[in-house]
Amino acid sequence: MHHRTTVLSSAILLMIVLACAPALGAVTFLRTQGQDMVDESGRKVLLQGVGLGNWLLPEGYMWRFGGQADRPRRIEKVVSDLIGPENAARFWSAFRQNYITEADIARIAELGFNSVRPALNARLFLTEGEDAAYVEEGFQLLDQLVDWCGRHDLYVIIEMYGAPGGQTGQNIDDSANDQPELFTDKKNQDRLVDLWVKIASRYQDKPAVAGYDLLNEPLPERTGAAPKYKDQLEPLYKRITAAIRAVDKSAT
Repeated sequence: MHHRTTVLSSAILLMIVLACAPALGAVTFLRTQGQDMVDESGRKVLLQGVGLGNWLLPEGYMWRFGGQADRPRRIEKVVSDLIGPENAARFWSAFRQNYITEADIARIAELGFNSVRPALNARLFLTEGEDAAYVEEGFQLLDQLVDWCGRHDLYVIIEMYGAPGGQTGQNIDDSANDQPELFTDKKNQDRLVDLWVKIASRYQDKPAVAGYDLLNEPLPERTGAAPKYKDQLEPLYKRITAAIRAVDKSAT
């Protein structure tokens, strides 16, 4: 057994990320032991982490563009309108290469943290539209982060912040139409499962990857989404979990 915690409780996977932790040595595969997470020597590990927000999913409140550019796709439109599509593509490539660097990871480790949590936007890894295709740039950026963290003795918790279609229907998940279309269009659930399988297959042998947060804050009560679609949430978690375990036999 090694490093995956992908049971139904993945809905709140690794909430212990905010707990205090003793300094770790070189990262090793993690596994669950009862309610605890332990390393390969059996030592209990508590993760103390830093969220890498605004990097792989730009967040409107950080850009201060106002309500008309409150999510990645709208921020991207503002930039494209200002400098044109070609320059915008170059800008975003440079932004993603420089917003988080190895120096940042080294500094996080120096400050005493032992994990980071990148917030993923599915669009950076999988295109939208009828013929969805994987986007290599997103995976290369994540590869680089995992390698940096391995070198600096940090764990990575991969978090799906913006699922295909959006899991909240708010700006935070980059939803296109202010609707949780992950739950209104089964195609989006299929794509989410496929994307998690792709991620799990890619990182199953990386000890620096501590685990997965399958969906960030799905179906908030305040929007009215929860009573409409909550019956789909548990089956979706179970489906993703089973799909991950199919490609990572030692997932726990």
